[in-house]
Amino acid sequence: MTVIMRKYAIFCYTGCALGGAIALFPTRAAAFQVENILRPGDPITTSSGNFPGGEAPANAIDGLTGTKYLNFDELNVFITVQPQYSLPYLLNGFSVTSANDAPERDPKTYTLLGSNDNTLFTTITSGMLADFNNRFETQTVSFAAISPFSFYRFVVNDVRDSASANSVQFAEFGLRADVEFAPDISQPGDPIVSNPDNSPGPEGIANLIDNNVDTKFLNFAEQNVAVTLTPSLIGGPSLLRGIALTSANDAPERDPASLVIAGSNNGVDFFQIYAGVAPTFTARFQERELFFANSNPYTQYRVTFVNVVDPGAANSVQIAEMRLIASAPAVVPEAGSGSLLATIGLLTLAGVVVSRRRRYRHAPQA
Repeated sequence: MTVIMRKYAIFCYTGCALGGAIALFPTRAAAFQVENILRPGDPITTSSGNFPGGEAPANAIDGLTGTKYLNFDELNVFITVQPQYSLPYLLNGFSVTSANDAPERDPKTYTLLGSNDNTLFTTITSGMLADFNNRFETQTVSFAAISPFSFYRFVVNDVRDSASANSVQFAEFGLRADVEFAPDISQPGDPIVSNPDNSPGPEGIANLIDNNVDTKFLNFAEQNVAVTLTPSLIGGPSLLRGIALTSANDAPERDPASLVIAGSNNGVDFFQIYAGVAPTFTARFQERELFFANSNPYTQYRVTFVNVVDPGAANSVQIAEMRLIASAPAVVPEAGSGSLLATIGLLTLAGVVVSRRRRYRHAPQA
């Protein structure tokens, strides 16, 4: 099992007393560090087709360290990827994970380039990686944040031991970024309930936000299962901009097919934010994101799984993980708004660093 740490640095709001009233001014928009903006299925190409069928370039961004990309060209091999990440971001680094065997094939010298037309590429950074000490080890290279490109090209100019290697290989490649949206405003232990409550004991609603894809939430009601969550990360109202769902371990017929998302500020009156199809899965333990327009902040959210992919075959609905993607609203209150701190709930949100543990399945490889 591989455990990946995601660190989200939050810079929020500062309160000032003006004439006995509380006023809030955003010191800057909420900024969050995202470890990887690449997603399985993003368009990806490579320098040549000289790779085995089971070790294709798509493996480099599939989220599984137990698969790998291998190319027999060995030198000056590159992948070109077009991120589909739809939120604004600034690129500030990349990561490479070593593959299962043959350390001599590890990337050594590298060049990272960017392009907006997939033709003219600009060098972002280049250098040399340290030798990987272990298999499935991740190295991260950071640099000053830059404006994004539409395409990124990662070139492995040379491998660790070109004399003995017959190829180049790596398990995963990622692009790090600063975004103005929290990748997940919920945390394990946040208040969460399902209605109806019809889950087996070990597959209860808390599993939906425990950051462990090897557990899951399952409900035998199958249709119109409502999950109500009060996220704690922002500490008050948040602007929900998207949702991410991770498929569970088995039974694709139980995957959600459609959903309704609503928000509330009193726990009673809920207002619809999104209604439509759910993200579609093509594999187990796969995460998919869905983004939508929303300009109204809420303190509580309700996600209703309306139906499943195959109601005839399914006996329940199930999901391994759910993330709520949001930002803190920039609020400047009216003078005399003495209860605003209680409403917004942000006495201590300036400069908080939150570490989230997210566990990913480690697929075995021969």
